[in-house]
Amino acid sequence: MNFLQDGVLSLKGLQPLAQGTHRKVYVHPELPGTVIKVMLSNDEKPAAVGMQLFKRRLKDQLMPKLHYNFLYREYMTYLDIKIQQNMRGDRQKPPIAELRGMIDTDEGVGMLAESVELASGELGHSISYLFRQKQLHLYLPQLNQFVRELFDWNIRINDLNEGNVVLGCYQNKMRFVIIDGLGDSNLIPVKRWFGVLNRRSLQKRLRCIAKRVNLHWNSELLEFQTLDTQ
Repeated sequence: MNFLQDGVLSLKGLQPLAQGTHRKVYVHPELPGTVIKVMLSNDEKPAAVGMQLFKRRLKDQLMPKLHYNFLYREYMTYLDIKIQQNMRGDRQKPPIAELRGMIDTDEGVGMLAESVELASGELGHSISYLFRQKQLHLYLPQLNQFVRELFDWNIRINDLNEGNVVLGCYQNKMRFVIIDGLGDSNLIPVKRWFGVLNRRSLQKRLRCIAKRVNLHWNSELLEFQTLDTQ
């Protein structure tokens, strides 16, 4: 089946891999190891009432580009990290899923991104999945390596949670990477200007993750620990 017609990729009939409050994700039908993120239409978004509905309509009428602010945030952060990597001369992959450009789809502008996978070829597992399966403790060393890399690269993340940090296989090693939520959501990008503010934000978000997956966050050692070690 030809999914690309007149330069537009057809997603019609494909089942989304995942869906959030703003976007849904498809496996690319023709590019292995790649996913496509597209914005939800207004009909697909959670119902809004009162002030939330007013703001949504205001954006639609006066500021439609605001729907795509996440693109600017994510790509700016991704570019900053890749430039930093080049300046370091570091061949080690930063702990983020690669962004691979944009594509026109029949559901609007699509963002191409790396699909994080296991050695078996199946999709990688999130922190929340591993927690539900009672397997998270098995990968605590890899999770803490991810945390060290977050602070080492001082990565700005607007939405760091247990659902968008995923375990995959890279060069025969298991490794966590963040698949979504890059960037500074503030109107004034203070976390980009002041690294100390970004590190405080990372600490806060990691502490919240720890509470939700029954771990302890050690802010001095910058690592997750099991509760029985306290």
